[in-house]
Amino acid sequence: MTRLTIPHKFFPVCIGVLFAALGLLQTGRASATQGIFAQKLITQPKVLFDDGAPSLTAGREATLWIQAEDFAVKQDSLLDNIQFWTVEAPKSKWDRTLKYFLFEDIDGQPDTQPFVSGIGANVVKKATNRSLFNYYDEYSYSFDLEKPVKIAADTTYWLGLHLSNKFDRDEIYWETTDKGFGTNGMSAYLGNFENWSRSSAPVERAFVLNSKSSNNTREVPEPSVILGTLLVVGVIKSKKC
Repeated sequence: MTRLTIPHKFFPVCIGVLFAALGLLQTGRASATQGIFAQKLITQPKVLFDDGAPSLTAGREATLWIQAEDFAVKQDSLLDNIQFWTVEAPKSKWDRTLKYFLFEDIDGQPDTQPFVSGIGANVVKKATNRSLFNYYDEYSYSFDLEKPVKIAADTTYWLGLHLSNKFDRDEIYWETTDKGFGTNGMSAYLGNFENWSRSSAPVERAFVLNSKSSNNTREVPEPSVILGTLLVVGVIKSKKC
Protein backbone atom coordinates (compact mmCIF):
# COMPACT_ATOMS: atom_id res chain seq x y z
CA MET A 1 0.00 0.00 0.00
CA THR A 2 2.85 2.30 0.80
CA ARG A 3 4.22 2.18 -2.71
CA LEU A 4 0.78 2.99 -4.10
CA THR A 5 -0.41 5.54 -1.55
CA ILE A 6 2.58 7.89 -1.51
CA PRO A 7 2.88 8.33 -5.30
CA HIS A 8 -0.90 8.67 -5.45
CA LYS A 9 -0.81 11.36 -2.83
CA PHE A 10 1.56 13.51 -4.80
CA PHE A 11 0.50 12.36 -8.24
CA PRO A 12 -2.22 15.02 -8.81
CA VAL A 13 0.11 17.77 -7.66
CA CYS A 14 2.87 16.61 -9.96
CA ILE A 15 0.49 16.23 -12.89
CA GLY A 16 -1.04 19.63 -12.16
CA VAL A 17 2.35 21.31 -12.21
CA LEU A 18 3.31 19.38 -15.33
CA PHE A 19 0.10 20.39 -17.12
CA ALA A 20 0.60 23.99 -16.01
CA ALA A 21 4.12 23.88 -17.42
CA LEU A 22 2.88 22.34 -20.63
CA GLY A 23 0.15 24.97 -20.81
CA LEU A 24 2.73 27.68 -20.34
CA LEU A 25 4.90 26.04 -22.96
CA GLN A 26 2.03 25.85 -25.44
CA THR A 27 1.02 29.43 -24.65
CA GLY A 28 4.64 30.43 -25.07
CA ARG A 29 4.81 28.68 -28.40
CA ALA A 30 1.60 30.36 -29.55
CA SER A 31 2.87 33.73 -28.36
CA ALA A 32 6.19 33.09 -30.01
CA THR A 33 4.43 32.16 -33.25
CA GLN A 34 2.38 35.33 -33.06
CA GLY A 35 5.54 37.25 -32.20
CA ILE A 36 7.37 35.78 -35.19
CA PHE A 37 4.44 36.63 -37.47
CA ALA A 38 4.28 40.17 -36.08
CA GLN A 39 8.04 40.47 -36.39
CA LYS A 40 7.88 39.52 -40.04
CA LEU A 41 5.18 42.10 -40.61
CA ILE A 42 7.24 44.77 -38.88
CA THR A 43 10.58 44.06 -40.49
CA GLN A 44 9.37 43.12 -43.97
CA PRO A 45 11.07 45.73 -46.16
CA LYS A 46 8.78 48.26 -47.77
CA VAL A 47 9.60 48.90 -51.42
CA LEU A 48 10.09 52.61 -51.96
CA PHE A 49 11.25 52.47 -55.58
CA ASP A 50 11.82 49.76 -58.19
CA ASP A 51 13.77 50.62 -61.33
CA GLY A 52 12.96 47.29 -62.99
CA ALA A 53 14.08 43.68 -62.94
CA PRO A 54 17.53 42.66 -64.22
CA SER A 55 17.31 41.87 -67.93
CA LEU A 56 20.46 39.80 -68.60
CA THR A 57 21.24 41.96 -71.61
CA ALA A 58 24.12 44.20 -70.46
CA GLY A 59 25.91 45.82 -67.52
CA ARG A 60 28.08 48.81 -66.66
CA GLU A 61 31.48 48.29 -65.03
CA ALA A 62 31.40 49.40 -61.36
CA THR A 63 34.99 49.11 -60.14
CA LEU A 64 36.90 51.37 -62.56
CA TRP A 65 33.85 53.66 -62.63
CA ILE A 66 31.25 54.79 -60.12
CA GLN A 67 27.89 54.07 -61.71
CA ALA A 68 24.76 56.10 -60.95
CA GLU A 69 21.01 55.95 -61.59
CA ASP A 70 18.26 58.46 -60.84
CA PHE A 71 15.11 57.78 -58.82
CA ALA A 72 12.20 59.47 -57.05
CA VAL A 73 9.78 58.24 -54.37
CA LYS A 74 6.07 59.02 -54.12
CA GLN A 75 6.05 60.01 -50.46
CA ASP A 76 8.53 61.22 -47.84
CA SER A 77 10.42 58.10 -46.80
CA LEU A 78 13.29 56.63 -44.82
CA LEU A 79 15.70 54.79 -47.09
CA ASP A 80 17.94 52.23 -45.42
CA ASN A 81 18.21 49.18 -47.67
CA ILE A 82 19.16 48.69 -51.32
CA GLN A 83 19.10 45.70 -53.68
CA PHE A 84 20.77 45.49 -57.08
CA TRP A 85 22.19 42.94 -59.50
CA THR A 86 25.53 42.40 -61.21
CA VAL A 87 27.01 40.29 -63.97
CA GLU A 88 30.63 39.34 -63.26
CA ALA A 89 33.43 37.75 -65.23
CA PRO A 90 34.43 34.28 -63.95
CA LYS A 91 37.89 35.50 -62.94
CA SER A 92 36.71 38.70 -61.28
CA LYS A 93 37.52 39.08 -57.59
CA TRP A 94 35.35 41.32 -55.46
CA ASP A 95 37.32 42.76 -52.52
CA ARG A 96 34.12 42.88 -50.41
CA THR A 97 33.94 46.68 -50.48
CA LEU A 98 30.60 48.24 -51.36
CA LYS A 99 30.44 52.04 -51.39
CA TYR A 100 27.22 53.95 -51.93
CA PHE A 101 26.51 57.59 -52.71
CA LEU A 102 23.35 59.70 -52.86
CA PHE A 103 23.37 62.82 -55.02
CA GLU A 104 20.93 65.61 -55.70
CA ASP A 105 19.91 66.06 -59.31
CA ILE A 106 21.45 68.99 -61.17
CA ASP A 107 20.04 69.53 -64.66
CA GLY A 108 19.49 65.84 -65.31
CA GLN A 109 22.70 64.47 -63.84
CA PRO A 110 24.20 63.82 -60.37
CA ASP A 111 25.63 66.73 -58.41
CA THR A 112 29.42 67.04 -58.17
CA GLN A 113 29.30 66.08 -54.47
CA PRO A 114 27.13 63.46 -52.73
CA PHE A 115 24.99 64.59 -49.81
CA VAL A 116 25.29 61.08 -48.32
CA SER A 117 28.00 58.44 -48.76
CA GLY A 118 29.04 55.36 -46.85
CA ILE A 119 30.05 51.71 -46.78
CA GLY A 120 27.29 49.14 -47.18
CA ALA A 121 26.45 47.18 -44.01
CA ASN A 122 25.09 43.63 -43.74
CA VAL A 123 25.97 42.97 -47.37
CA VAL A 124 24.47 39.78 -48.80
CA LYS A 125 25.70 38.51 -52.17
CA LYS A 126 23.94 35.54 -53.77
CA ALA A 127 24.46 33.73 -57.04
CA THR A 128 21.24 33.53 -59.08
CA ASN A 129 22.46 30.61 -61.22
CA ARG A 130 21.87 32.70 -64.34
CA SER A 131 24.45 34.10 -66.73
CA LEU A 132 24.89 36.65 -69.48
CA PHE A 133 26.19 35.21 -72.77
CA ASN A 134 26.86 31.97 -70.83
CA TYR A 135 29.96 33.70 -69.45
CA TYR A 136 29.19 36.49 -66.97
CA ASP A 137 27.63 35.09 -63.79
CA GLU A 138 24.69 36.98 -62.33
CA TYR A 139 24.54 37.90 -58.64
CA SER A 140 22.03 39.70 -56.43
CA TYR A 141 23.31 42.07 -53.76
CA SER A 142 21.48 43.62 -50.84
CA PHE A 143 22.84 45.89 -48.15
CA ASP A 144 21.86 48.34 -45.44
CA LEU A 145 22.87 51.97 -45.31
CA GLU A 146 24.97 52.99 -42.33
CA LYS A 147 22.07 55.21 -41.21
CA PRO A 148 18.53 55.65 -42.59
CA VAL A 149 18.31 58.60 -44.96
CA LYS A 150 15.26 60.86 -45.28
CA ILE A 151 14.12 61.09 -48.89
CA ALA A 152 11.64 63.76 -49.96
CA ALA A 153 8.68 62.89 -52.16
CA ASP A 154 8.59 63.78 -55.85
CA THR A 155 12.25 64.81 -55.85
CA THR A 156 14.84 63.36 -58.21
CA TYR A 157 17.95 61.89 -56.60
CA TRP A 158 20.79 59.73 -57.88
CA LEU A 159 22.14 56.50 -56.39
CA GLY A 160 25.82 55.83 -57.00
CA LEU A 161 27.55 52.48 -56.46
CA HIS A 162 31.20 51.46 -56.43
CA LEU A 163 32.17 47.83 -55.81
CA SER A 164 35.83 48.21 -54.90
CA ASN A 165 38.18 49.91 -52.47
CA LYS A 166 40.29 51.11 -55.39
CA PHE A 167 39.85 51.95 -59.07
CA ASP A 168 41.21 48.87 -60.83
CA ARG A 169 38.97 47.24 -63.40
CA ASP A 170 37.72 43.98 -61.88
CA GLU A 171 35.04 43.16 -64.48
CA ILE A 172 32.09 43.59 -62.11
CA TYR A 173 29.12 45.15 -63.92
CA TRP A 174 25.99 46.73 -62.48
CA GLU A 175 23.34 44.88 -64.48
CA THR A 176 20.84 46.71 -66.67
CA THR A 177 17.05 46.57 -66.90
CA ASP A 178 14.65 46.93 -69.83
CA LYS A 179 12.50 49.33 -67.81
CA GLY A 180 13.81 52.25 -65.79
CA PHE A 181 12.94 55.72 -64.54
CA GLY A 182 13.85 59.20 -65.73
CA THR A 183 17.05 59.73 -67.67
CA ASN A 184 19.55 56.99 -68.45
CA GLY A 185 22.31 56.21 -65.98
CA MET A 186 25.69 57.92 -65.79
CA SER A 187 29.28 57.01 -64.96
CA ALA A 188 32.14 58.75 -63.16
CA TYR A 189 35.50 57.50 -64.45
CA LEU A 190 37.93 56.91 -61.57
CA GLY A 191 35.32 58.47 -59.30
CA ASN A 192 35.60 61.96 -60.82
CA PHE A 193 32.26 63.57 -59.93
CA GLU A 194 33.18 66.64 -61.96
CA ASN A 195 33.01 64.62 -65.16
CA TRP A 196 29.81 62.56 -65.31
CA SER A 197 29.23 60.89 -68.68
CA ARG A 198 26.88 58.54 -70.54
CA SER A 199 28.00 55.74 -72.80
CA SER A 200 27.20 55.78 -76.49
CA ALA A 201 24.59 53.11 -75.73
CA PRO A 202 22.82 54.58 -72.66
CA VAL A 203 21.04 52.10 -70.40
CA GLU A 204 19.12 51.81 -67.14
CA ARG A 205 20.54 49.82 -64.24
CA ALA A 206 18.41 47.46 -62.14
CA PHE A 207 17.90 48.25 -58.45
CA VAL A 208 15.29 48.43 -55.70
CA LEU A 209 15.16 50.86 -52.76
CA ASN A 210 13.64 49.60 -49.51
CA SER A 211 12.80 50.80 -46.02
CA LYS A 212 13.13 48.50 -43.01
CA SER A 213 12.95 51.39 -40.55
CA SER A 214 10.27 52.37 -38.07
CA ASN A 215 10.52 55.78 -36.42
CA ASN A 216 14.12 56.12 -37.58
CA THR A 217 15.21 52.91 -35.83
CA ARG A 218 15.44 49.32 -37.04
CA GLU A 219 13.43 46.70 -35.14
CA VAL A 220 15.59 44.65 -32.81
CA PRO A 221 14.27 41.42 -31.21
CA GLU A 222 14.96 38.30 -33.25
CA PRO A 223 12.11 35.73 -33.30
CA SER A 224 14.56 32.92 -32.38
CA VAL A 225 15.54 34.79 -29.19
CA ILE A 226 11.90 35.26 -28.18
CA LEU A 227 11.08 31.59 -28.82
CA GLY A 228 14.18 30.38 -26.95
CA THR A 229 13.29 32.45 -23.87
CA LEU A 230 9.76 31.04 -23.70
CA LEU A 231 10.97 27.47 -24.04
CA VAL A 232 13.45 27.92 -21.18
CA VAL A 233 10.63 29.17 -18.92
CA GLY A 234 8.57 26.08 -19.75
CA VAL A 235 11.45 23.71 -18.92
CA ILE A 236 12.15 25.40 -15.57
CA LYS A 237 8.49 25.13 -14.55
CA SER A 238 8.31 21.43 -15.37
CA LYS A 239 11.39 20.61 -13.27
CA LYS A 240 9.59 21.66 -10.08
CA CYS A 241 7.62 18.42 -10.27
